[in-house]
Amino acid sequence: SSGINAEYGDSNCSKLLLFMFLGLVAADQFNLRVYTADHRNAGTSGNINIEMEMEGSITFPFTIGNLGSNSVRTFSKTSDTVEAGKIKCINIEMATSDSWLPDKIVAWNSADDEEVYFYNYDRQLWFSSDSSEGHRTQKWCKQGNTEYILTATTSGSRNADSDSIWANVEIRGKKGSTHTGILHSSSDNFRKGAVETFTFKGMKDVSTIECIVVKARGSDGWLFSSIVVRKNEEDTRDRTFYNDRRMWSKLGYPDVEICL
Repeated sequence: SSGINAEYGDSNCSKLLLFMFLGLVAADQFNLRVYTADHRNAGTSGNINIEMEMEGSITFPFTIGNLGSNSVRTFSKTSDTVEAGKIKCINIEMATSDSWLPDKIVAWNSADDEEVYFYNYDRQLWFSSDSSEGHRTQKWCKQGNTEYILTATTSGSRNADSDSIWANVEIRGKKGSTHTGILHSSSDNFRKGAVETFTFKGMKDVSTIECIVVKARGSDGWLFSSIVVRKNEEDTRDRTFYNDRRMWSKLGYPDVEICL
């Protein structure tokens, strides 16, 4: 009798372990990597709701918070009720009046291992539940899968440098346009005569690059001498845009548009 009971117990235990294993395998994982800008007071101690939107109108919610300035934090959650799919957009909703300045957000999940990049390039970069301080909600959608490399050369002229420009670049081509994130990698960017390279993944392939539009949000003007744009693909050539008209980038000035 004891032998039968022991065999029965082992069988049930094996089945339980199998069910637990299958349950773990069936659970999908959802991930966000959140980059807060390198800017004074960019961080927030409040909560932010971010909804990952996937194909088939499937959504998955995150609540994140305690984001420091110039920080990178990864948030991961699993679910056995929401099926992961190809990521299309993220929906951001501020649940706090403590303003926040994101640089970019990267998303991926069990069904979409390829990281999807979302850049902050709106005219108003800040977020807050107080509409006088920034966006309360905003939707960021996937642009594409192309990587662009931009090399900016700051003029050596007097006052050409800037420590507060917060510019991004719209790249226009034969197949539409795409937007970089903010051209910023350190507090030493855009010194006189500096040559600096910025890489942006997950952008739209515009085919042949024809124009760039530099959009500034900072009050400290910047004068660049050239910007080189290249797609990180084989058999593509650099497209160099020279600022021959010496147009300044600055908040309140017209956008600097240069075409080839």
